[in-house]
Amino acid sequence: MLKMYLGRDRRSRRRSVAGGTKVAAHPCPSRTSSQSRSSTHERVHHLRWQCNHRKSPFRHVLRYLRAMDKLSTREEIAAEAIAALHDDMKKNTLRNDRARRELAHIIHMHDTMRNMAEEREITENSSMFKHWSRDCEEKERHYAQEIERCNAELRSRRFPLDESLEHHTLVSLAEDCASIEASTYDLAAQLSFYRALPSTVMEAQRALEAMEAEFTHEAADGVESS
Repeated sequence: MLKMYLGRDRRSRRRSVAGGTKVAAHPCPSRTSSQSRSSTHERVHHLRWQCNHRKSPFRHVLRYLRAMDKLSTREEIAAEAIAALHDDMKKNTLRNDRARRELAHIIHMHDTMRNMAEEREITENSSMFKHWSRDCEEKERHYAQEIERCNAELRSRRFPLDESLEHHTLVSLAEDCASIEASTYDLAAQLSFYRALPSTVMEAQRALEAMEAEFTHEAADGVESS
Protein backbone atom coordinates (compact mmCIF):
# COMPACT_ATOMS: atom_id res chain seq x y z
CA MET A 1 0.00 0.00 0.00
CA LEU A 2 2.79 2.44 0.85
CA LYS A 3 4.49 1.70 -2.48
CA MET A 4 1.23 2.47 -4.26
CA TYR A 5 0.95 5.79 -2.44
CA LEU A 6 4.54 6.70 -3.23
CA GLY A 7 4.01 5.80 -6.88
CA ARG A 8 1.00 8.06 -7.12
CA ASP A 9 2.95 10.86 -5.46
CA ARG A 10 5.77 10.47 -7.98
CA ARG A 11 3.27 10.66 -10.85
CA SER A 12 1.76 13.85 -9.32
CA ARG A 13 5.18 15.41 -9.02
CA ARG A 14 5.95 14.46 -12.64
CA ARG A 15 2.73 16.12 -13.83
CA SER A 16 3.53 19.29 -11.86
CA VAL A 17 7.03 19.42 -13.29
CA ALA A 18 5.71 18.78 -16.80
CA GLY A 19 3.39 21.77 -16.37
CA GLY A 20 6.41 24.02 -16.13
CA THR A 21 6.16 25.01 -12.49
CA LYS A 22 9.29 24.87 -10.40
CA VAL A 23 8.63 24.81 -6.68
CA ALA A 24 11.20 25.11 -3.96
CA ALA A 25 11.60 22.17 -1.63
CA HIS A 26 9.83 22.34 1.70
CA PRO A 27 10.06 20.14 4.76
CA CYS A 28 7.49 17.35 5.10
CA PRO A 29 4.35 18.32 6.98
CA SER A 30 3.75 16.93 10.42
CA ARG A 31 1.12 14.32 11.26
CA THR A 32 -1.20 16.55 13.32
CA SER A 33 -4.07 18.28 11.47
CA SER A 34 -3.56 21.77 13.05
CA GLN A 35 0.14 21.88 12.28
CA SER A 36 -0.58 20.59 8.76
CA ARG A 37 -3.10 23.35 8.10
CA SER A 38 -0.77 26.07 9.42
CA SER A 39 2.14 24.80 7.38
CA THR A 40 -0.14 24.58 4.32
CA HIS A 41 -1.21 28.24 4.74
CA GLU A 42 2.41 29.27 5.08
CA ARG A 43 3.34 27.40 1.89
CA VAL A 44 0.37 28.93 0.03
CA HIS A 45 1.43 32.40 1.08
CA HIS A 46 5.05 31.71 0.15
CA LEU A 47 4.10 30.15 -3.19
CA ARG A 48 1.70 33.03 -3.98
CA TRP A 49 4.55 35.45 -3.36
CA GLN A 50 6.83 33.39 -5.64
CA CYS A 51 4.17 33.30 -8.36
CA ASN A 52 3.68 37.05 -8.19
CA HIS A 53 7.41 37.59 -8.19
CA ARG A 54 8.07 35.17 -11.10
CA LYS A 55 4.75 35.81 -12.86
CA SER A 56 3.82 32.12 -12.90
CA PRO A 57 0.21 30.82 -13.11
CA PHE A 58 -1.20 30.13 -9.67
CA ARG A 59 -3.32 27.13 -10.80
CA HIS A 60 -0.19 24.96 -11.01
CA VAL A 61 0.63 25.90 -7.47
CA LEU A 62 -2.85 24.93 -6.33
CA ARG A 63 -2.53 21.64 -8.15
CA TYR A 64 0.77 20.99 -6.44
CA LEU A 65 -0.71 21.90 -3.07
CA ARG A 66 -3.62 19.53 -3.59
CA ALA A 67 -1.11 16.78 -4.47
CA MET A 68 0.87 17.61 -1.34
CA ASP A 69 -2.29 17.40 0.77
CA LYS A 70 -3.13 14.02 -0.71
CA LEU A 71 0.43 12.91 -0.06
CA SER A 72 0.20 14.10 3.54
CA THR A 73 -3.09 12.22 4.00
CA ARG A 74 -1.64 9.09 2.51
CA GLU A 75 1.44 9.46 4.66
CA GLU A 76 -0.73 9.72 7.76
CA ILE A 77 -2.69 6.61 6.72
CA ALA A 78 0.55 4.76 6.03
CA ALA A 79 1.98 5.90 9.39
CA GLU A 80 -1.13 4.61 11.18
CA ALA A 81 -0.92 1.30 9.31
CA ILE A 82 2.77 1.03 10.17
CA ALA A 83 2.02 1.80 13.82
CA ALA A 84 -0.71 -0.87 13.83
CA LEU A 85 1.74 -3.35 12.28
CA HIS A 86 4.31 -2.47 14.94
CA ASP A 87 1.69 -3.07 17.64
CA ASP A 88 0.81 -6.44 16.10
CA MET A 89 4.48 -7.33 15.92
CA LYS A 90 4.93 -6.43 19.60
CA LYS A 91 1.88 -8.53 20.52
CA ASN A 92 3.17 -11.45 18.47
CA THR A 93 6.62 -11.03 20.03
CA LEU A 94 5.12 -11.07 23.52
CA ARG A 95 3.00 -14.10 22.62
CA ASN A 96 6.03 -15.91 21.22
CA ASP A 97 8.10 -15.05 24.29
CA ARG A 98 5.34 -16.37 26.55
CA ALA A 99 5.07 -19.54 24.45
CA ARG A 100 8.86 -19.99 24.64
CA ARG A 101 8.78 -19.58 28.43
CA GLU A 102 5.93 -22.09 28.73
CA LEU A 103 7.76 -24.52 26.46
CA ALA A 104 10.96 -24.11 28.51
CA HIS A 105 8.94 -24.72 31.69
CA ILE A 106 7.34 -27.84 30.19
CA ILE A 107 10.76 -29.13 29.08
CA HIS A 108 12.15 -28.44 32.54
CA MET A 109 9.23 -30.27 34.20
CA HIS A 110 9.62 -33.19 31.78
CA ASP A 111 13.35 -33.44 32.50
CA THR A 112 12.68 -33.18 36.25
CA MET A 113 10.05 -35.92 36.15
CA ARG A 114 12.28 -38.14 34.04
CA ASN A 115 15.19 -37.64 36.45
CA MET A 116 12.90 -38.38 39.40
CA ALA A 117 11.67 -41.56 37.70
CA GLU A 118 15.25 -42.64 36.99
CA GLU A 119 16.28 -41.92 40.59
CA ARG A 120 13.26 -43.86 41.89
CA GLU A 121 14.09 -46.78 39.63
CA ILE A 122 17.71 -46.70 40.76
CA THR A 123 16.59 -46.61 44.41
CA GLU A 124 14.21 -49.52 43.89
CA ASN A 125 16.86 -51.54 42.09
CA SER A 126 19.37 -50.72 44.82
CA SER A 127 16.98 -51.82 47.57
CA MET A 128 16.15 -54.98 45.62
CA PHE A 129 19.85 -55.70 45.13
CA LYS A 130 20.43 -55.18 48.85
CA HIS A 131 17.59 -57.61 49.62
CA TRP A 132 19.04 -60.19 47.23
CA SER A 133 22.48 -59.69 48.69
CA ARG A 134 21.13 -60.15 52.21
CA ASP A 135 19.33 -63.35 51.16
CA CYS A 136 22.48 -64.65 49.48
CA GLU A 137 24.51 -63.91 52.60
CA GLU A 138 21.96 -65.74 54.76
CA LYS A 139 21.93 -68.72 52.40
CA GLU A 140 25.71 -68.76 52.28
CA ARG A 141 25.84 -68.65 56.08
CA HIS A 142 23.28 -71.46 56.29
CA TYR A 143 25.24 -73.60 53.80
CA ALA A 144 28.45 -72.96 55.72
CA GLN A 145 26.74 -74.11 58.95
CA GLU A 146 25.43 -77.24 57.22
CA ILE A 147 28.87 -78.03 55.86
CA GLU A 148 30.41 -77.52 59.29
CA ARG A 149 27.77 -79.75 60.87
CA CYS A 150 28.40 -82.50 58.31
CA ASN A 151 32.14 -82.24 58.84
CA ALA A 152 31.64 -82.50 62.62
CA GLU A 153 29.45 -85.57 62.21
CA LEU A 154 32.02 -87.18 59.96
CA ARG A 155 34.73 -86.39 62.47
CA SER A 156 32.64 -87.95 65.28
CA ARG A 157 32.03 -91.12 63.24
CA ARG A 158 35.66 -91.50 62.21
CA PHE A 159 37.37 -94.67 63.49
CA PRO A 160 40.40 -94.47 65.75
CA LEU A 161 43.77 -94.81 64.18
CA ASP A 162 44.41 -98.31 65.67
CA GLU A 163 41.30 -99.76 63.95
CA SER A 164 41.59 -100.70 60.34
CA LEU A 165 39.17 -100.65 57.49
CA GLU A 166 39.08 -104.45 57.63
CA HIS A 167 37.49 -104.39 61.09
CA HIS A 168 34.80 -102.03 59.84
CA THR A 169 34.20 -104.31 56.85
CA LEU A 170 33.93 -107.40 59.09
CA VAL A 171 31.41 -105.70 61.32
CA SER A 172 29.34 -104.71 58.33
CA LEU A 173 29.50 -108.28 56.97
CA ALA A 174 28.46 -109.73 60.35
CA GLU A 175 25.43 -107.46 60.39
CA ASP A 176 24.55 -108.54 56.86
CA CYS A 177 24.92 -112.23 57.87
CA ALA A 178 22.63 -111.78 60.85
CA SER A 179 20.02 -110.19 58.63
CA ILE A 180 20.35 -113.04 56.08
CA GLU A 181 20.08 -115.65 58.85
CA ALA A 182 16.87 -114.08 60.17
CA SER A 183 15.35 -114.07 56.70
CA THR A 184 16.50 -117.70 56.24
CA TYR A 185 14.74 -118.73 59.46
CA ASP A 186 11.52 -117.13 58.25
CA LEU A 187 11.83 -118.90 54.93
CA ALA A 188 12.42 -122.27 56.71
CA ALA A 189 9.31 -121.77 58.82
CA GLN A 190 7.26 -121.00 55.74
CA LEU A 191 8.73 -124.09 54.00
CA SER A 192 7.83 -126.41 56.90
CA PHE A 193 4.32 -124.97 56.90
CA TYR A 194 3.94 -125.56 53.18
CA ARG A 195 5.36 -129.12 53.57
CA ALA A 196 2.74 -129.96 56.24
CA LEU A 197 -0.02 -129.20 53.76
CA PRO A 198 -1.49 -132.20 51.79
CA SER A 199 0.10 -132.83 48.50
CA THR A 200 -2.75 -134.80 46.84
CA VAL A 201 -6.50 -134.55 46.60
CA MET A 202 -7.09 -137.64 48.71
CA GLU A 203 -4.87 -136.29 51.45
CA ALA A 204 -6.69 -133.00 51.30
CA GLN A 205 -10.10 -134.78 51.64
CA ARG A 206 -8.89 -136.81 54.59
CA ALA A 207 -7.49 -133.71 56.26
CA LEU A 208 -10.77 -131.90 55.66
CA GLU A 209 -12.79 -134.80 57.11
CA ALA A 210 -10.49 -134.88 60.14
CA MET A 211 -10.92 -131.18 60.67
CA GLU A 212 -14.72 -131.53 60.38
CA ALA A 213 -14.75 -134.35 62.89
CA GLU A 214 -12.59 -132.40 65.25
CA PHE A 215 -14.85 -129.39 64.87
CA THR A 216 -17.95 -131.58 65.52
CA HIS A 217 -16.36 -133.14 68.59
CA GLU A 218 -15.43 -129.73 69.97
CA ALA A 219 -18.97 -128.52 69.34
CA ALA A 220 -20.46 -131.51 71.18
CA ASP A 221 -18.15 -130.96 74.13
CA GLY A 222 -19.25 -127.37 74.27
CA VAL A 223 -22.95 -128.35 74.34
CA GLU A 224 -22.43 -130.89 77.08
CA SER A 225 -20.47 -128.47 79.21
CA SER A 226 -23.22 -125.85 78.88
